[in-house]
Amino acid sequence: MITSNNKKFQKKLEKTLKKAVQESNFQKIITELGPILTQTPKWAEGYALLGMALHKSGAVRDACSAYQRALELQSDNLEWQIIWLQCRLEARQNEIDALEKLLALFSLHAHDDALSLKISDALIRSKASKIVAAAMKWRYNKYPCSDLFCALLAMELIKAGDITTGCTIYGDLISRSSDNLVYSLPLCCSLMNIGAFQACVDIVEATIKAKPALRPCLLNEYGNALTALNRSREAQPIFEEFFRNFPKNYNSHFNYALSLLKDGKYREGWKYAEYMPEEFRPPERHPWRGKSSISGKTLLITHEQGLGDTLMFLRYVPFVEKTGAHIVLALPPPLMRLGQSVSPHVTIVEHGTNNIKYDVSCPFPSLPLALDDQLGNNIPARVPYLYPCREHIERMAQFIPNTGAIRVGIVWAGEARPRFGLHYRNRSATLKSFAPILQLEGIDFINLQFGKSREELATWEGCTIHDPMKHVSDMEDTAALIANLDLVISVDTSVAHLAGAIGKPVWMITRSDCDWRWMEKREDSPWYPTMRIFRSTPGPLDHAIGVVAEELHKQISNSSLLSSDNSLSTTQVQA
Repeated sequence: MITSNNKKFQKKLEKTLKKAVQESNFQKIITELGPILTQTPKWAEGYALLGMALHKSGAVRDACSAYQRALELQSDNLEWQIIWLQCRLEARQNEIDALEKLLALFSLHAHDDALSLKISDALIRSKASKIVAAAMKWRYNKYPCSDLFCALLAMELIKAGDITTGCTIYGDLISRSSDNLVYSLPLCCSLMNIGAFQACVDIVEATIKAKPALRPCLLNEYGNALTALNRSREAQPIFEEFFRNFPKNYNSHFNYALSLLKDGKYREGWKYAEYMPEEFRPPERHPWRGKSSISGKTLLITHEQGLGDTLMFLRYVPFVEKTGAHIVLALPPPLMRLGQSVSPHVTIVEHGTNNIKYDVSCPFPSLPLALDDQLGNNIPARVPYLYPCREHIERMAQFIPNTGAIRVGIVWAGEARPRFGLHYRNRSATLKSFAPILQLEGIDFINLQFGKSREELATWEGCTIHDPMKHVSDMEDTAALIANLDLVISVDTSVAHLAGAIGKPVWMITRSDCDWRWMEKREDSPWYPTMRIFRSTPGPLDHAIGVVAEELHKQISNSSLLSSDNSLSTTQVQA
């Protein structure tokens, strides 16, 4: 323990820290330890305790430094080594080295089930789920394994794509004893990850029937699965029951928000959406949510989540201007030029810029809550609300054909976001899977796809797809390009939002468990009047792609794509 001549002080400190640990008061631990470690820089246990508190508080990078200092003083502490390497994986600090060191420790201690479990728990923080699953499976086949290790292995196998083996291990666990019904929860989490939502619902309902005492801990996944199955109204009382039992589980509050928003209950949904997990929302110094006057003050509105989210919520900026505040929009580079068109009076800065002077802040997705008194449950749905520059529209026109045929822009893939689960990949398709649409004649297809998926054009052997994207540098250029088209067909990604925001007809292809903003069972969108939604059946987007191909063929045959409602005049421009 700490070296000190003042035994009374030492005893008091130990008591204070012990109480803080028991109460999970990690901030108190951090505050108390700071000055003490300055005075006693060789107290290894103190640095480890600080590392634990920082880790629990979410300050993972600082936790890495604290554990590293503890190990410099006491290098043979295996538990600290494991947690230090885990923190490095979570902080994305030299991940390959951390992964290799953990795998070496795993191999060395494979005979010890308790240590193997600790190391495995650290390993699963890496992005290398297939490598981790293979290592754990090797141990499973070589040594006796506890139920906890088997459950962790099953979850990692499912994450790595070996769904059958993972579910089999879970099934074996649960069949061994009724006590193992507790593994229904991680099984359901894994099933949610791969998009097996109905299976999740079935397992929860069967488990609750067999062991009612497990009901409270299963309700969050139950609600998530019901929401994904477009049964959000049924999910809402489930979430309400869950956070009556676990009031400090704020993730469930956010999940509740998604079910409310998907059900069109916006006013209540915006309130609960403020419980967004910290990994998606950085802390704010001076948050504003509409409850105080900001006339004459500077309001910083910050980009959050994806480009599509910011495009969607930019519509609220003119309403914020009515508060009398000077508005600064912190936008990612692709949106900075186009973002200025929302209002000539706002100041645009690059998202992430330091030392911006402002009085209060609000993320874009929180604007509906902040404007509740002004707008209530109403969505400002007048389009366009973003305007590409006329000069840019004319410039982009030279990069697409002018044959007189209908011009249709296509986007088949969105950004890969593994953190949202394997099922999220069903948000995207491939160029090859778009073939039923691309086989139609009498259309000039224009590529709007950017990023890695654009490389698929190099091996495409079907019809001609005109690709002007090498001339596109940001969303202003993309909007100018879209303004020259008759229709955009896109999966659920930022280009669909962009087309809707500039008032261009857009057919959006989305998965069965689509995002909350597209609601349930609707073919239209309250957010974008020119949007038509094509919902797929569970799994890949092939079903919806086929429906789009049929509808496009029908519209071409009836010559209705160039009707007055859908003509090029829909898109207004900025002079």
